[in-house]
Amino acid sequence: MLPNIITGFQAIANASNPLKFVYEAISYKPFISLFNMTGVASTYPELAGIVEYAAAVVYEVRPGATPNDPMIRMIFKNGTNDIFRTYNMFGQPGDIPLSMFTSQLEGAAVNTTAEWCVVCANSQDRGCGSCDNAATAALASQAANEHHPALSNAAAGVIGAAVTAAVIVIALTLFSMLGFISFGRRRRQESRPSSMEKIKE
Repeated sequence: MLPNIITGFQAIANASNPLKFVYEAISYKPFISLFNMTGVASTYPELAGIVEYAAAVVYEVRPGATPNDPMIRMIFKNGTNDIFRTYNMFGQPGDIPLSMFTSQLEGAAVNTTAEWCVVCANSQDRGCGSCDNAATAALASQAANEHHPALSNAAAGVIGAAVTAAVIVIALTLFSMLGFISFGRRRRQESRPSSMEKIKE
């Protein structure tokens, strides 16, 4: 959804483009994602949950200080019986520049079907089966390197040894506390005369 929103903003901001209105129909979950990613849910906790039926978000593209960087305003109507209200994004007091909106969210945008297949680990639905396998594999490798950098063999060995040593120490401590094993020499208790021996004396 984000690529469509950002592309729509840019098209509306372009004076030579006749586009003036972009419509996106979404389910409940994208509302939650948008409110979290734009900081709206943290500023307005009442918007952190599931929206009401027929809720609507409107992003207005408004004139800014410079023609090339218009301002974005978010207004939201939570259901049929609500009215549109303005909500600030990214903790800012008012409208934000399009450049800020784009820079904050473009990194989370899924721009192609191949990217979507990799992000969702899907190889069958929505055309993932017909994606270029080489391109999809390259994207998967890139995503793995970005989010899960590989450990060197030496680092992996050190971590493995440390974990093993910790497990052994914990196990020995537990067995010692339960009395299964003991460390060091115990003094032999001197044999004391029994009560019967005392009577004989």
